[in-house]
Amino acid sequence: MDEQQPEAEPPAPTGTAATSVAKQPARPGRGSGKEPPAPEATPTVNQIRYPCLMNMDYHAAREAWLDQRHRWLMFGVIVAGGSALVDVWPVMRIWGPAFAVVAGALDLTFDLSTRSRKHADLRRRYAEINSEATAGQKNLVHLQSKMDVLSGEEEPPYHALLALSAMRAQTMTYGKITDPCRPSFPYRFFAHVIRFDGRDFNESTDDNSDADRSGQA
Repeated sequence: MDEQQPEAEPPAPTGTAATSVAKQPARPGRGSGKEPPAPEATPTVNQIRYPCLMNMDYHAAREAWLDQRHRWLMFGVIVAGGSALVDVWPVMRIWGPAFAVVAGALDLTFDLSTRSRKHADLRRRYAEINSEATAGQKNLVHLQSKMDVLSGEEEPPYHALLALSAMRAQTMTYGKITDPCRPSFPYRFFAHVIRFDGRDFNESTDDNSDADRSGQA
């Protein structure tokens, strides 16, 4: 009798489906009691410190700016409404009450005092997270989730001011940076007044630095 030739193995399927099937890891059985490993997503200490320092600097600047404007407006209201000033400067009989009304309306409309206290509270809570991360008191994943909760309580940022805070936080966390993201003077002058939505200061800085390098070459 002729020896039976072994049957040839069917060719492996080709294409995207075969590739995706081959790359799928083997899953443990239902009765094995093992779960597939979870992906590594633990942040580092610097990944907690950097946003905390940035937000602490940002909220401190906003708190100081709002509180200063609130105090000056209240000072103007008191002085403009003072009877002694009216006697010394008769023209204040007309302009004094008008200025007092405008200054009081601005302070109440923009709610400067309440917003200043809100920034103070956020700054304190970011400082607590930063302290816990540095001292190693809590799980970094838990601290990351606390930062996510704080982010949902914040108002839309003033991007020029945030870029300045990010530059200072990066220096404190990672040391001196070679290409700092520093907005130009017009952006810094209006940093607390205009939000500059959609403006990417990192991108503009990179473009300017590339242009400087090409010009020097």
